[in-house]
Amino acid sequence: MPVTDHHSANAAPGSDNLQPPPATAEGKRLLRDILSFRDDWADNQRLRLSLFQPGCWDIVFAAASELRLMPALVGRVEQRNLAPPAPTNNSDDVSHPSEVLRLQKKYHDEGRVAFREVLLEAIKALNKCGVQPILLKGARYLWTQSNPTRTMRDIDLLIEDQDIERSNTALLELGYAASGADANRVNRHHLPSLFHPARPGWIELHRRAGNPYAEAIFPTGRLLEELQISTQSGLSVRLPNDAIHIWHALVHHQFGHSGFARGEIHLKPLYELALALEHMDQQTFEQLESLAASSNLARATLDLWVAGARHGLACQIPFSSVLEEEFQNLSMRWLERAEEDNTESGKYPGYRELLRLAWRSETRLRRGNTGFLLPERLRDLILLAPKIRF
Repeated sequence: MPVTDHHSANAAPGSDNLQPPPATAEGKRLLRDILSFRDDWADNQRLRLSLFQPGCWDIVFAAASELRLMPALVGRVEQRNLAPPAPTNNSDDVSHPSEVLRLQKKYHDEGRVAFREVLLEAIKALNKCGVQPILLKGARYLWTQSNPTRTMRDIDLLIEDQDIERSNTALLELGYAASGADANRVNRHHLPSLFHPARPGWIELHRRAGNPYAEAIFPTGRLLEELQISTQSGLSVRLPNDAIHIWHALVHHQFGHSGFARGEIHLKPLYELALALEHMDQQTFEQLESLAASSNLARATLDLWVAGARHGLACQIPFSSVLEEEFQNLSMRWLERAEEDNTESGKYPGYRELLRLAWRSETRLRRGNTGFLLPERLRDLILLAPKIRF
């Protein structure tokens, strides 16, 4: 069975069989500019004038499609009133920017409804066999019906060891089947992906919250310590609290996807973090800092991403104290490196850069403790092994 993402934001409305043009660095930078949290008249007017230039909307749409940020683009364009006037001749010109934005919103909203139905069906089957799944990442957003512009391709459910086999069996009985590239990779942190011929995306039943790189920074056991039971319409699940949910997502993207090795911060997870920070209270931020206090490497990573949200997306974070120029400079370097996307295969500049930042800030992170720091440095190296290369 081919892997099909029926409701992915990558697909262009009305052109299911066409591949969108490749994204360019210029398009990614312009997309980030639109997604930024700046919202003053002068900046909006500057963007409107830029977007009137020939081909500008095309490169923005290509970047948003490739980065799975089209719904976020639609939302920010609407909030900042950046869309060009809609056609007045009642034509069906689906290539006009306003019509593309309208259709993309419709397409995404329909996809969210379909994915939520898949989630509720899976939860019902799992509850029936006595399992309360733990909702990760997009699944948690679907359940709480929050972050409405967040795209997803799959549903991630964390299942404890004693429940994993019967959970898999329950979904197989619904008509799901293992398929895709990971069908025979039995030692992964999740079981083989499950696809259904009449459902969008796929379901992943996780044994652990992340792969070995993510697990080293944020172990599954820590996530399991603070779960909240949530019920809806007779269904029951367990949810990580807000701080754990946000930290798990950050670790998943930065370490699970090897951004730490390549020295890159990608726009989609950074925008997701910035949205959370925009509405976060100080208590939740302090919980987030506590989660990142497990090592200097983890804390430097959080500070780096917070600096990226502040300086790359103009997110206001009044309770954060990350003001050091080195954090600002490195966060922008990593964000721009991801936009350029020209990291050579086998080259991992992020290792040295991240470790240097973590070690440079050791004394500050240890709150003035000037004791023997070598064990902490060895621990950081072990957390990044075995992929580390100098």
